[in-house]
Amino acid sequence: RLLGAYYHAGVNGIAAADKIFALTAESPLLTSFPDKLPEKAAGEGLKPLIKLENLSFSYDKQRPIIKGLNMAIEPGQVVALVGESGSGKSTVGNLIVRFFDPDMGKVTFDGIDLKEIPLEYLRGRISIVPQNAYIFAGTIADNLRFGKLDATRDEMMRACKTAGFYDFVNSLPEGL
Repeated sequence: RLLGAYYHAGVNGIAAADKIFALTAESPLLTSFPDKLPEKAAGEGLKPLIKLENLSFSYDKQRPIIKGLNMAIEPGQVVALVGESGSGKSTVGNLIVRFFDPDMGKVTFDGIDLKEIPLEYLRGRISIVPQNAYIFAGTIADNLRFGKLDATRDEMMRACKTAGFYDFVNSLPEGL
């Protein structure tokens, strides 16, 4: 019985190793990783003006998901992408936060190609609200600190106000 268990564990290990080796053999999705902002933005930072210019993208390089998309998102503007499942809504969001680079065209942030902006800077200025919300076991504060480990009470309450969650949190006997 023990020999059978060891054999089964070994086969599972080999299968897992095959998957890991296949993953490490893949080419990276992103090709440039700048470590500082371009000179144009170094002083005051970038305005949150996002443009998608003649954007095309496919996951397999054969079946296009997005073709020739042009769109501008002005600072403070609320934009909703609506369409059937598989029409590219999430893909547009993934391109804006640079989880992928476009096959053709470009995404710019205040006129600067995302490939020239450090990922930490970019992703620190864009928020994503996924289709499915995940709540982890623990307090509301624990869940809020998932995004920022050292968040203060004031920061968490501001986040609750922004999310329209403030009154609910205040109605709870233990608050956050």
